Amino acid sequence: MKCVICKTGDLQSQTVSVNLERQGALLVVQNVPARVCDSCGERYFEDDVAQQLLDTTQHTLQPGVSLDIRQYQKVA
Repeated sequence: MKCVICKTGDLQSQTVSVNLERQGALLVVQNVPARVCDSCGERYFEDDVAQQLLDTTQHTLQPGVSLDIRQYQKVA
């Protein structure tokens, strides 16, 4: 599949780290499955993965926590 951003690169399955910020706190999720353009580096996530990342951000960052690092775990 071709990248929709650069139109030249092919998408490769990889795992990546994702940094998400919410109210000044940073959540780093490692080993997230993605498709990455081999030309420009644009990353694409399946809908269920993206939704899980958003849900994780909303439910894990607690008051007083400025940095949280987690490993991605697929929810069945």
